[in-house]
Amino acid sequence: MKKFRKIVFFIVGILCFTGLAHAVIPRVINYQGKLVDKANNPITGNFLVVFRFYDVENAGLPIWEESHILGIRDGFFNAPLGSLKSPNLNFDKDLWLGVEVAGNEEISPRIKITGSVNVMGFESIRPGPSPSSTHFTQSIALLLLMEAVFILALIFYSSKNKK
Repeated sequence: MKKFRKIVFFIVGILCFTGLAHAVIPRVINYQGKLVDKANNPITGNFLVVFRFYDVENAGLPIWEESHILGIRDGFFNAPLGSLKSPNLNFDKDLWLGVEVAGNEEISPRIKITGSVNVMGFESIRPGPSPSSTHFTQSIALLLLMEAVFILALIFYSSKNKK
C-alpha cells in the first residue's frame, strides 16, 4: 500500500508540473528564397547574407537587422530570421524585408512582408486576452480539476481500505 501511495503522489507531482508547459508563438520567421547572379544563373556556395526590416518601401533606416552565413545550393536558401536577434516588431503595419548578399548592394525592390508572419503580432493587436493565454488558463483549470478528482478518489480508496 505504501508503494502504491508513493507512485500516486509521484504521478500527481508530475501532473502538477505539466501545466507549466504551454505553447508559445514562435518568434522566428522561416524565410526561403532563390538567389541568382546578374546573368540569371543560380549561385552556389557559402555567403554572408544580411536581412533587414524597414517600415518604408524605399530608403529609410532599418528597424531590425540580422546576418547569417548561408549555404546556398543551386540558388536556394533557407534563413531562420530572428534566431539570432528577436524581431521585436509590431507586425500590424506594413514592413519590408531588405536582403544584402556578400556585402553587395541590397537587392531591389524590397520584399513586402505579408501573410502568416502577422500571427506574431496577433497578441499585440487583438483586444482582450490572447487566445494562447485563454487556452493556457483553460488547460490549467482542467488539469487542476482532474488532479482534484484523482486525489479525492485516492482518499476514498485509502479510507475504504483502512476499514
